[in-house]
Amino acid sequence: MLKLIIGVKGTGKTKTLISMVNEAVEKSEGTVVCIEKGVGLRFDVKYTARLINTNDYLIFDAEALYGFVAGILASNHDVTDLFIDSALKIANNDVAGFEAFLKDVDELAGKLGVNVVITSSIPAEEASLPDAILENDDVAFDAEETNEETSEELVEAEEESEDFIEENAEEAEEVDT
Repeated sequence: MLKLIIGVKGTGKTKTLISMVNEAVEKSEGTVVCIEKGVGLRFDVKYTARLINTNDYLIFDAEALYGFVAGILASNHDVTDLFIDSALKIANNDVAGFEAFLKDVDELAGKLGVNVVITSSIPAEEASLPDAILENDDVAFDAEETNEETSEELVEAEEESEDFIEENAEEAEEVDT
């Protein structure tokens, strides 16, 4: 299953992803992999998850990212959950390449039975995702702003991320006072 968490910068996508990674680590009987650009998550993701920095492997476009993901899944049949933070940024903000990447990853994840969660900082009204992705009932979207075409596709990820943002906003206010 492929789940997309899409929205504008600062809406809590990465915090939601971190929470999902750590929850998967607790529940999974296999391997949990988290891919990011840089090392920003190294203190937030539990050490039992495999955290990978794409910069270390010279991944700078969507095609290379897909090859990397396919290689990870081919080399380790125990991967149950795969998380990718800021995938569009890793894909060098190439929307067309990102669309092809999503379609290919959705197909691969379905074939292998791997749960895949991808975050991307892009306003939903600017996202033109492939029809094959949009029509897949297993794909979940989270968006801060959305147009009528994608609003029907919003599912549980939106509610989960909003709850997470609200909870953390309250905690942050308590810390600030």
